[in-house]
Amino acid sequence: MKILLTGATGFIGRPLLRLLREEGHEVTAVSHTAEKAKRLRIEGVDVVRFDLTHHRLSTDVVKHCEAVIHLAGSSPESGDSDHCSRLDLIGTEHLLEAVSRAPVSRFIHISCTAVMGDHGGEWVTEAMPPAPQTPHGQAKLQAEELILNAHQIWRLPAVILRMAHVYGPGSLFGQIVEQMQEGRVALPRRVLQAQWGLISLHDAVRAIHHALTHGRTGEIYFVADGKSQTVKETLTHVAKALDLPHPTQAGLIHRWRGDRGVLHALSASARPRIDKMKTEMHFRPEHRSLEEGLLAVMKGPGAAKSH
Repeated sequence: MKILLTGATGFIGRPLLRLLREEGHEVTAVSHTAEKAKRLRIEGVDVVRFDLTHHRLSTDVVKHCEAVIHLAGSSPESGDSDHCSRLDLIGTEHLLEAVSRAPVSRFIHISCTAVMGDHGGEWVTEAMPPAPQTPHGQAKLQAEELILNAHQIWRLPAVILRMAHVYGPGSLFGQIVEQMQEGRVALPRRVLQAQWGLISLHDAVRAIHHALTHGRTGEIYFVADGKSQTVKETLTHVAKALDLPHPTQAGLIHRWRGDRGVLHALSASARPRIDKMKTEMHFRPEHRSLEEGLLAVMKGPGAAKSH
């Protein structure tokens, strides 16, 4: 399958690109900087240097592709609403314009559970109305709405994956672990008590690949391991596994001192159900808990082939 991939150099994009190529897909990566494009070309990847946030993508780039995987967008630490809108809303709009003129057989869009907002630790399903409370979550929801409108109006064969907190090298979770290793993590009580849904980087990558052939178009799926625990329980387990100091009860994350937006994102408490992912998309995580995923991360990065 010929696939156009945005966000190929991100922490999910790198192992996804590797898996797609291992599975025999022809991948064209969209990169917005010369440095990242050069790095990908050295690895033998076909690259189009382009900034989706400022320009409309040429139809020629898309017309030979059978599928698009749209990973590019804002991250939880993106606290500025204009920045988030530019990455998620404008970037997605420009990509959709190109796809509308050169139809593809599948459009996979990567969103996140931040669109749900804070539900006080209750379980949430895809049928529940989103209520994002951060610029990141609001921009992600706007991008989802663009894609669903395109599906309804001109039958864009879109599948939306709402990722839980992805843990692994390079993730926000990974950055917190790095700070734990340096002995400088102190989290507010409201963050430590939040309930997070989790998914390993390995399984996040597998789910995206799986959705290419098994996701139902026009549908939204939560992608998580189905387990639930508080942030304190999560980080305490990480600390124990890696023989690190346990997280403290007061203060702020050193790197983001004074950034309320990031702390708000971290304290959002919601537990995504994965019944729809399992029954409709027929996908089950290989790492069914943080414990299993951590063991794999400690053995080394990377995503195995999906079967």
